[in-house]
Amino acid sequence: MSRETFYCVALIAWLSLHLTACKKDENTQRFEGTVKRGNLGQSLSGAQVIAQTQEINNGVFSSDYSSIGSMSTAADGRYTIPFETATYPSLRLQFSKSGYHTRFVEVDPQFFADQNTYTKNIFLFPKSTIQVHVSDQLPAYSQLWMRYKNTDFECTCCDDSWKYFTQPNIDTTFSCMVYGDQFVHYQYRWIGNGIDTLIDDSIYCTAFETAIIDLLY
Repeated sequence: MSRETFYCVALIAWLSLHLTACKKDENTQRFEGTVKRGNLGQSLSGAQVIAQTQEINNGVFSSDYSSIGSMSTAADGRYTIPFETATYPSLRLQFSKSGYHTRFVEVDPQFFADQNTYTKNIFLFPKSTIQVHVSDQLPAYSQLWMRYKNTDFECTCCDDSWKYFTQPNIDTTFSCMVYGDQFVHYQYRWIGNGIDTLIDDSIYCTAFETAIIDLLY
């Protein structure tokens, strides 16, 4: 093989690799952003970020989602998830970490018609439990109502509606999972012996711990 032929073959090989790499880059999109701890604003490392698309079975949208890419956030809370360009029926990001409330972010697939990078910065909030103990210790008060005010709950078993208790022999406890590192506001009202009293109060819910409210009436 002559020197000229060798250089031509080498040049063709280099161009082939370069064009293939460019084509691959053009066919790659990505999600990127940062994850921080809610309320405190600290970078959250080790959070799992999963890019997902909704599955279609026999032409019908399924309730299941499959992963098209994932990674854990770095020490500075950053993540980058490349994924192959394709026609996706839907896209969403799932953010999770043990001890934190999982969050989902829906992404319109049409966004990638004009851009290759979708940036989403998000806060994950730590879990905390609030436990309420209600006991009728004072016979003079025969009725009690209690409710939370403008509270975000993890489960549907809790809401901001009034809960009603009446004598005799009330001694019950119920729990709700809430966002930690914040105050939870609540009201309680008791009626009895001609007295009707409404009180506004709050309790600080420390992350990963249980805050206890004792309502004795």
